[in-house]
Amino acid sequence: MGLAARGRLLQTGYNTCLLAMSRGKVRALVLAGDLAANSLDKMTHAARANGVPVRIFATMAELSKITGKENAGIFGITDPNLARAIIEEIDTHSI
Repeated sequence: MGLAARGRLLQTGYNTCLLAMSRGKVRALVLAGDLAANSLDKMTHAARANGVPVRIFATMAELSKITGKENAGIFGITDPNLARAIIEEIDTHSI
């Protein structure tokens, strides 16, 4: 995810990701595990409605450190190949 942030292939934040998903630009959505329950529910629902895969991974502090974005817990990856690689990496670490 750090690579996505450095390559400007990462959308961050609630409203930004909702807008990008509605425009078909988000290929995967990564949410922090300690995100507010209401935000988590709304984002997963919006992602399902737009056909975007969702993964819940790490905490806001950990994801903020990885990406360099402070106090962020919602990340939309816009590059399809990078999104696929990040999803696969999260899936292998979650097992």
